[in-house]
Amino acid sequence: MQSQPSQIHLTFSLNVEILSRLAQWRIDSLTPNLCWKSNNFKMGVWTWRLQIKKCGPLHVWLFKEHSDHPSDQVPTVAFVLRVLHGPGLRQVVQSQAVNDKTFLTNEYHAWSVETAIHGKFVVEAEFIDMKCGSQAGDPFYFTLGKSIQPAAHQAALSCLSYMLDSGVHTDVTITTPSGSIGAHLAILATRSRVFQVMFSHDLRERKTFTIEMEDMSLESLKALLAYLYGSINRPAFHKHRMALLAASDKYDIEDLKQACEESLMEDINSDNVLERLHNAWMFHLPNLKKDCMRYLFEFGKIHDIRANFDQFLHSTDKELLIEMFQEGLNAVHF
Repeated sequence: MQSQPSQIHLTFSLNVEILSRLAQWRIDSLTPNLCWKSNNFKMGVWTWRLQIKKCGPLHVWLFKEHSDHPSDQVPTVAFVLRVLHGPGLRQVVQSQAVNDKTFLTNEYHAWSVETAIHGKFVVEAEFIDMKCGSQAGDPFYFTLGKSIQPAAHQAALSCLSYMLDSGVHTDVTITTPSGSIGAHLAILATRSRVFQVMFSHDLRERKTFTIEMEDMSLESLKALLAYLYGSINRPAFHKHRMALLAASDKYDIEDLKQACEESLMEDINSDNVLERLHNAWMFHLPNLKKDCMRYLFEFGKIHDIRANFDQFLHSTDKELLIEMFQEGLNAVHF
């Protein structure tokens, strides 16, 4: 049975720092037998808070607060709780991985840390996956950010999707090494300035009404067109987001580039942070670069990527390495 957190002697709330799917709560000192709670923080579309009490072992609770979602839609979450201690508060003292925990409103998960902790420490929660299920059907999934397709203008989007899927009055062909698909020049030209220029000047594309995309697969092209026509779904976007990012840069589709950047910021972890940082540099994504730097230095995860760092040093741009070095110095100074 999970221990019930005490509802008395609560101190003032303390801030939780959030980056991507990582939440860290830094504690300077903890009075025994006194219950402390963090401020509320958003992860995905839900509101959470942490609570701790040192009574013998350290007790940690993760609460899901009141949700605006209908009562039949509750999150099932995979997450890892950690306590960090030692020099720089980077050493993992103890951790607990939890898979497929369903949180009803005001429900919590409790964890007891048996290792003795003295002085400053960090309680860390990393949200690995979230899905939201309805009693009326199969589960559907949330990543931890904004929806790609808004609900507004659904009828118009459905018509555009039908035009694309059924090939209604297509007037341009896009070819890839793995196949071709028909599209509509008017839509392409209004969504991309590069496409507009192609057919506004005496270029090969205007003469043949064909666009060659030798660096894109047919499946990624379908995802690109689905985005341009407003019918893309989140799994397809997530699967092809790197190809979509490259296409957004090549064809000057700024809103797609921003959507890709936001998506890549949602699931930064120790396995992908160096690749994300490289992509942020290559495609000029300042927010993604900032979050990768914070993840490595401010949140102390630079120590988790040593195995991949040597290869990164030899393959990345020297100016980026200089920026990383400066961030490391700033973090040490801080």
